[in-house]
Amino acid sequence: MTTQLNTFKAIWGPIGFAMTNRFQFLISPPPGMFKSLDFSPRTDSQSTFGPGIINTGSIGSSLVGSAVSNLLQFTCKRFPLPSSAFNTLQVNTNGIYEKQAGQRDFDPITVEFYVDQNYFVYEFFLSWHNLIFNPFNKKTSYPEEYKSAQSSLILYNNSNISVNPTQDMIFRNMWPSEIGQVEMDWEDDNQAVIVPITFQYDFAYTAWQEGTFKSIVNRGIRSVLNNSQQFGLPSVGNLLGGG
Repeated sequence: MTTQLNTFKAIWGPIGFAMTNRFQFLISPPPGMFKSLDFSPRTDSQSTFGPGIINTGSIGSSLVGSAVSNLLQFTCKRFPLPSSAFNTLQVNTNGIYEKQAGQRDFDPITVEFYVDQNYFVYEFFLSWHNLIFNPFNKKTSYPEEYKSAQSSLILYNNSNISVNPTQDMIFRNMWPSEIGQVEMDWEDDNQAVIVPITFQYDFAYTAWQEGTFKSIVNRGIRSVLNNSQQFGLPSVGNLLGGG
């Protein structure tokens, strides 16, 4: 048992396990959000409705562009890693049915955000929905106007999230399909408001794109696995079929 434990520590100690609280979510607002910005103070008649209009009051232009991502990344509470699945096809090959991969589908993800006391975060997603469909003029925007071309989930292997990014997961053409219900209750004593947002996207991929064992090894684990030979484990060369 002691030998097995030492082997485990020797191999996994330098690598470590992924932690669920080491992440940042960076949203790139869609192009249509800032086509017709209105930074005037909000009035009862203005509301938040209107395609691409965010009535942000005193916060003004600080919400424009990358500032929006900076605000939202620090309010993101929970983010699930995306899942995908293939439809299975049965292909008749010489009288034998063989299962093959069909269409690959990426499931929607539900992300939770803390809402600030001025409700700017909540209003941002309402404005995004109003951009998709304007309830006043009944017009729907083109997809290229309301889809975020590229948003990313950055995963870290260090408690200091400003260094050591492990992986950058990219989401293409992301947009919020649902703003979840938030229960406001007098009986809740000083509980932070959390809003769930469900996002649709075309597909997700890692920035290094390959997603294979060889890619992982090339990203820094090769030296650790090479040391495993002293414990009688397969070498990296054997695992990779040479080299």
